[in-house]
Amino acid sequence: MEAESETPVSTNPPPPLAPSQSAHPQSDPPQSTPSTLGKRKSCKNASGVWDHFTKMKCEDETSESRCICKYCKKDYACDGKRNGTSTLWHHLRSQCKNSPLRHEKRQKVLSFEDQAKGGNLVAHAFSKERCRIACVKMIILDELPFSHVEGIGFREFLKEAQPRFDFPSRTTIAGDVWDLYQEEKAKINSDGSLLHVRCCAHITNLIVTDGMKEIHQSIESICNCAKYIRGSSQRLEKFRACLEMEKVDTRTMVPLDVCARWNSTYMMLESALKLQKGFERMEDDDPNFLGYFEEYEAHGREKKKRVGPPTSLDWDNTKVFVKFLKKSDDATLRFSASKTVSSNAPLHEICSFLEEIDTMMNVDDVVMCKIATMMKRNFDKYWGNVNNINKLFFVAVILDPRYKTEYVEFCLGDLVSDENGVNDMSLEIKTLLHNLYDYYRKQNPAVAQVFHGNVESEGSLHVNNDVTKSSRLQKFLKSRRDKDVVEIRNEINKYLLEPPVNLTNDEFKVIDWWKENATKFPILANVAKDVFVVQASTVASECSFSTGKRVVDPFRSSLTPKTVEALICCSDWLRAEEFSYYKEPVLEELDFYQALEKVEKCFLSFLH
Repeated sequence: MEAESETPVSTNPPPPLAPSQSAHPQSDPPQSTPSTLGKRKSCKNASGVWDHFTKMKCEDETSESRCICKYCKKDYACDGKRNGTSTLWHHLRSQCKNSPLRHEKRQKVLSFEDQAKGGNLVAHAFSKERCRIACVKMIILDELPFSHVEGIGFREFLKEAQPRFDFPSRTTIAGDVWDLYQEEKAKINSDGSLLHVRCCAHITNLIVTDGMKEIHQSIESICNCAKYIRGSSQRLEKFRACLEMEKVDTRTMVPLDVCARWNSTYMMLESALKLQKGFERMEDDDPNFLGYFEEYEAHGREKKKRVGPPTSLDWDNTKVFVKFLKKSDDATLRFSASKTVSSNAPLHEICSFLEEIDTMMNVDDVVMCKIATMMKRNFDKYWGNVNNINKLFFVAVILDPRYKTEYVEFCLGDLVSDENGVNDMSLEIKTLLHNLYDYYRKQNPAVAQVFHGNVESEGSLHVNNDVTKSSRLQKFLKSRRDKDVVEIRNEINKYLLEPPVNLTNDEFKVIDWWKENATKFPILANVAKDVFVVQASTVASECSFSTGKRVVDPFRSSLTPKTVEALICCSDWLRAEEFSYYKEPVLEELDFYQALEKVEKCFLSFLH
């Protein structure tokens, strides 16, 4: 619905018509309507060019309308009917030396690169597009709120640093973040179809966390026992006396766990199980021990009675669960290894997890069955479907001379229910390996030609001159030589036909084996080198055990899940170049670590 408005009626007579409008002078003058009556309002200067120009006053009605530049005082014609604003914009961007919008295409500024790039002196030209992308990256990397670009201080700083930069709004920044996310994601997807690797350490963390939720009461009761004896030196001495009476080694003490790191809880439980008799003795000899569990402690805004002391059922449940935690701890350390190959570990550990969970589900204990059911839910979510596991993990096992294809097929029998599915998946993995081999062979034609040429020359040494006189025998020898060459040319078949390395050799290193056999399998060695560099975990070992969650700050608490995903992913991708798990420690760091070890040894000796 349009708003109604009234136009004031003028009492003055209408202006005379122009000659071109007086086609019929004898006719009556046109009737005035309310919309045509009154004085015409002057239109506003809509163009942004008038922020940089000032209109000059005309001396008389016949004078030409002109405007003057605020920076160089040069004047231009600015009649609204005959002159546009293109000339004015051209002056600001190309001619006025004092204009903040001046853009010299040929003029560049010398500046130094970052030290990470060499610190060289390079020519730098201003680009609004690059500045806008840099602004978006600043918001992502420094985890700033989108409203930061609308802050007064930020805008005052940029006005001095670069007046030509157009300030974006928070809405524009949000859109630019999503566009950058889509661009970076497209770059990753364009590099290949095998780049999506689920973090095995994170999946293990989720599985273990679900199990710990179901046995939380038993774990907390044992944890409270450790807190009690570590609460004072008198309690610790009394506990050692109880251990001596029960003939338990007193050199082992229970460490306090960290609630946000499940591996510390595992180490606490493992130590506590060895000292179970000491805790039970404390229950009888120390009257304050039971009173400790009658007290109330704060849980958030509420106060709840302290859990414990542990019952015999709590100890039994913990014993079973600690075995699973031990395997999970070892698997996480293998997944997060940064100095050794980890891509050949997931298949073995996944099958071990499945076997352990199935065993826990088949026990008579109701609690253990419930724990296993909860853990199986997350296992099936990420690893239940073998198609969700990156195929490079299977290839890595084949390229491990201790396992090869036989072990892959053995593991597929545990992960896939029907035999046809095992055969199909095995064929798919072998096809992938051959495709990788063919790709690397095309990338290194010189290596392939030299290798295959040697094989053909070896076959030609066995040809007898007398036999070659018969054309029929020549055809036979040629067909047999071609067949042999095809079989031997394929390094994969030659590698698989060799006997596997002894599995009981604990000192075996797969990288060293491929270094020694690189001349024997030159192309396959290049494949193995790139496959083994794939990491089974995307986080360091110290982060893999964390059960804590990333807290969204108040500035980002109202963001949509799509925007949060873009921010987190872009942050990881943009930081990939500046962080490396393979960085060797410097001498100062090594000295610091050695000093810490000495302090730890002194502390342990003091306790014992």
